[in-house]
Amino acid sequence: MRLHPALVILALATPCALAPRLALADAQADGADPTAQLKADGDRAMAEHRYLDALGLYDRAYAASRSAAVLFNRGRALEALGRYPEALDTFERFDREAAKDVRARVPKLDEILATTRARVTTLTVLVRPDGARVLLDGVQLGLAPLAPARVNAGRATLEISADGHDTERREITLDGGARTALEVTLRRREAARAVNPVVPTPGNPADAGTTGPMTSRWWFWAGVGIVVVSGVVTVVALTTEKSPEPGSYPPGVLRAPAVRF
Repeated sequence: MRLHPALVILALATPCALAPRLALADAQADGADPTAQLKADGDRAMAEHRYLDALGLYDRAYAASRSAAVLFNRGRALEALGRYPEALDTFERFDREAAKDVRARVPKLDEILATTRARVTTLTVLVRPDGARVLLDGVQLGLAPLAPARVNAGRATLEISADGHDTERREITLDGGARTALEVTLRRREAARAVNPVVPTPGNPADAGTTGPMTSRWWFWAGVGIVVVSGVVTVVALTTEKSPEPGSYPPGVLRAPAVRF
């Protein structure tokens, strides 16, 4: 059975996990130690499910005291916020730095570490070109080249972009407790246009800005063709002998109309 984060945190606040209110009263009574007050306030925020407030209080308490007990509580706050990679880093640090008597107060630490690792993936993204921006679910992981990063396991959207290149977006699945490696090469926009070049056609304005001699233009040869065809038609019309049209009088018979003055 998994214990609620707040219960484990209160257990670290006092040797007796069944008396959290007594631990809180002891911390508040110690007015000479501001660190104890910050930690007590953080414990209370956790009990009230105000995890972000608790995280801020634990950060202040740890900065002032470097207490491993506060470090563990900070990991619990991160876990409650769903920030599992940061929580795992913090729990592992607690495991390394805590004194034996402090660590003994968390008998299920190995189970907590295993559960948290199952929610984390180590992601490696090999990107070209260097300097490309890498985002996971809208959060920037950094600029290429990137070191392997711990991220939340599950479905995610990977987005990679760079100036002068097409943006790459992928829907990926990250397995918990595993390592995932991806390789992405962005395509330059100039290369993308070369794949489908613009073919000049009559009336296509894209052809107006092309460079080269006049004889390389389609409209030049179209005009020449029209002139040549027109000239041939004219010459044929002028050089063809036309047969006389038959009249209304038979041959040898001429009838002149009467002349009247």
